[in-house]
Amino acid sequence: MGIFNNTRQSIEDMVESSTGVLRNVLNIFGEMEVEYDPKDKGVSLSDAVDSNNTDNDNSVFSAQSYGNMRRYLSHEELTKDTKLSVYRQMAEYPEINLALNTVTDEIISPDSKGVVANLDIVNKNHLNNINIKDNLIKEWDYVYNNLLKFDRTSWETTNNFLITGELFLEKVIDPNNPKKGLTKVKKLNPDNIYVNWNTDNEPDSYKVKLENHNESLTLNNIQITYINYGQFQLNGQTKERIALSYLEKIKKTWRQLQLLEEAVVIYRVVRAPEKRLFRIATGNMPKHKQDAYMQKVMRQYRQKKIYNTSTGEIDGQANISNMLEDYFFSQPETGQGSSVEELGGGCLPLDTKIPLLDGRVVTLETIIKEKEEGKNNWVYSCDPNTGEMVPGPITHANITNTNAKVMRITLDNGKTQTCTLNHKWPTWNKGTIEANKLEVGDSLIAFNKKYEPIGNKGNDYEMIFNHLTKKWEYTHRLVGNYMKTKNKHNEYVFKESSNDKRVIHHYDIDRYNNEPSNLMFMCPKDHWLLHSEGFKEYSIIGNKKHLLLMKTDEDYKSNWFKSQKEGISNMSSETYNNMIKKQSESMKSYIKSLSEEDKNIRDNNSRDSFILGNIRFNELMNQDPKFREKVLMKRSESLSKVKNTEEYKKKQSKIQKNNFKSNEFRRKVFEPQTIKYSNSMLKFVIDLYKSGITKSNDIVSFLDSSKEFMDIFMVENKSVKRFKNFRHHHLKSLLSNFNYKNFNDFKEKNKEFNHKIVKIEYLDETMTVANLTVDSQHEYHDFHTYALDIGVYTKNSNLGEITDVDYFLKKMYRALQIPESRRLDQTTYNAGQLNDVTHQELKFSKLTNRITYRISDMIMDVYKTHLQFKGLWKQYDLNEKDFNIVFNKDSHYAEFKEAQIMEMRMQNWSNAATYIGQVFSKEFAIKHFLKLSDQDIVENKELIKKEKEEGELDGFEGGF
Repeated sequence: MGIFNNTRQSIEDMVESSTGVLRNVLNIFGEMEVEYDPKDKGVSLSDAVDSNNTDNDNSVFSAQSYGNMRRYLSHEELTKDTKLSVYRQMAEYPEINLALNTVTDEIISPDSKGVVANLDIVNKNHLNNINIKDNLIKEWDYVYNNLLKFDRTSWETTNNFLITGELFLEKVIDPNNPKKGLTKVKKLNPDNIYVNWNTDNEPDSYKVKLENHNESLTLNNIQITYINYGQFQLNGQTKERIALSYLEKIKKTWRQLQLLEEAVVIYRVVRAPEKRLFRIATGNMPKHKQDAYMQKVMRQYRQKKIYNTSTGEIDGQANISNMLEDYFFSQPETGQGSSVEELGGGCLPLDTKIPLLDGRVVTLETIIKEKEEGKNNWVYSCDPNTGEMVPGPITHANITNTNAKVMRITLDNGKTQTCTLNHKWPTWNKGTIEANKLEVGDSLIAFNKKYEPIGNKGNDYEMIFNHLTKKWEYTHRLVGNYMKTKNKHNEYVFKESSNDKRVIHHYDIDRYNNEPSNLMFMCPKDHWLLHSEGFKEYSIIGNKKHLLLMKTDEDYKSNWFKSQKEGISNMSSETYNNMIKKQSESMKSYIKSLSEEDKNIRDNNSRDSFILGNIRFNELMNQDPKFREKVLMKRSESLSKVKNTEEYKKKQSKIQKNNFKSNEFRRKVFEPQTIKYSNSMLKFVIDLYKSGITKSNDIVSFLDSSKEFMDIFMVENKSVKRFKNFRHHHLKSLLSNFNYKNFNDFKEKNKEFNHKIVKIEYLDETMTVANLTVDSQHEYHDFHTYALDIGVYTKNSNLGEITDVDYFLKKMYRALQIPESRRLDQTTYNAGQLNDVTHQELKFSKLTNRITYRISDMIMDVYKTHLQFKGLWKQYDLNEKDFNIVFNKDSHYAEFKEAQIMEMRMQNWSNAATYIGQVFSKEFAIKHFLKLSDQDIVENKELIKKEKEEGELDGFEGGF
């Protein structure tokens, strides 16, 4: 008997002794030879994977089993009751249930009084007639609150409608007094009611199946209020028209998720990081005796004796972990036999050094030991897409393999790292990939830190280079502010309480300990009191230490003066001007006190110094590139000030007016294009700079002539028209896109961007490796990255992730039109700024609006029927267009987008106003830039005229 069947049988024994759902998925990986016969009643997971076992040791996954699974995934239920059964099963799936709740919550949003919807009478004649208005509102209140009880039942009603795709309400009247209107509204079970459609595809009547009876009851159209989701499927056999649910489009994805999740569980359990291999000597036994002997040995290891304290008996209990961990092979006398090679999850050696937020750099082995002792450590994590540094809690740390195959990578900083072949690394140019797919030249995300004082004095604090902002930022501020966005920060009050808590204090006085639990938000005054009164001894000790170092340590002295100089550059303009003013007054007093002879000597010395300084300046401009760049940068800053003068603006305005006379120029202006820049492009520029091409002119020329770069550029910008050459402004935009201020800023900071791989070696030796998992529950983020002491970020072991499942979850959310910002694993909700409004949010808003209209139709039909029986519909000559049912809205994304569009139009109008009468006519500009129709323009003129006549626009000279 082969290894697969042995392992399979052991797992099946386990499943037989438990109530798990794993058996079905196990069968997927075995032989399935029962021909699948789809039934009208639908197909279940067990139907899809049901099989008969054979003794074929070599068969693992047959074509027949694949066919059954494929039919299961794509099976279409043929009747209404089977479809509803599947929809309800889907709604119980946790992620789908939460998605349904998200949509329902968006539609049903009670106000502060608990009211979900209101009646809006839009017919002005009815609205101005007090009697009609009062009667309509009175009957609305009766229908809404007494019959439908909508404020209490709206959420459940909407949620059920999303699941079933249909909603049936029976409208009941008093046959003895029909003019009393509706007396009751009863919800009907959609399983038992069927729609009879007329030739115009409109509901004609309804057939209700009576419970415990073979007969059915037919109800006419006016007796039933009916709404559906708007999608249907025709049963080819019965010609029955079946309404489909909101969930119909994710049915296949749901089935894939079911199979995948259970398969992953089996895979993770059976393919554990380590297994024991038993080679059992069987000598020259016949095969049937080998099997019997091995079964005996296996049972000995699989069972353990347990003393039951309740019954006083000794029980034989299956040792589940042994069953899953061990393989058993017969070992013939010749010594030949089967073997298994096991590749563990992506891991690192125990001596790997990892920097922690508490200021220490420790080995992976130390982290494992401290985790076992109950200590919770935090690492430097990062977003693998942007490089933004965030804090990450270590949730798991354990040895995974004692005999793992490994490889070693060497970086351009000379440091090396050993890892397993499938350990994952985030890269700038290829995304996150396994180590065995890395190549020399690949770019890893750099982890850089340094120590500098805050401001122009004080103690050094740790700083991290933040790839998102392209700035050096203080670690305690990055960590504290990030925790504050998650509402998981700490606050501390020493003496004075205040809401203005913006200073971050290290609670244990260790300024290098930046763990979230050690960072306390305090108000500035209270923080000052804490340090001045509570820690005077630290100030005294620190001052003595400073004076001593100034006398004995030249490096310290030099760095101190440097920090003082930098402090001046960081002064506010007011502080700096006051300092200059005092120095100027002192200098004036000094010169005034000089004699005429002394003044002449001073003037001659100044003139000579100027000439010598000018000569030295020219020498530096020609010989010192850094000096030259600094001067040019200052000139650039001066030029930007010139551009803000009125004279310059008038000159440019004249040039632009002449440009607008060109049709080609106007076409380019009114067809704006957005060029996209990627990490791959930035990496290309950085690699050029590091290779020795350091001037912007040379970089632009190289990029423009590089087919490799232009291919990358055009892949990202397929829709861009009229692009011919890569120019300086493109380089400037590329750098600006990644938060570099200018080319000089890029030159200073590009070394912090990455570390390139310069060498890859596959080692013959094996090692003990371990796995470290960051934030497995996604409490803070789902990045699963952490920094290494070699200066780069790495990724979690792949045992801590289920990326395939996440792929199908994202696919399901997209099909349900749930925006990425509302992903169900997000820990916070951010309404966003106007520029953050996404196309997904707009689609989601349209989806909820469509569903809201369906629910509104249901309420309106009940309200209309009630008014008809009361006689008010005919008496007041009412029409459905006379009313709107307005649901309260929780989301404002559509309003945000509308405001954003209006802001853009007003900006365009403001820019074009200068050219009205010269390039554009006023009416053309209004239509083109504000997008107003002729009717809008006329209506707006009339309103302005009316408001001016009524005195509401006194002094207003504008208008169209």
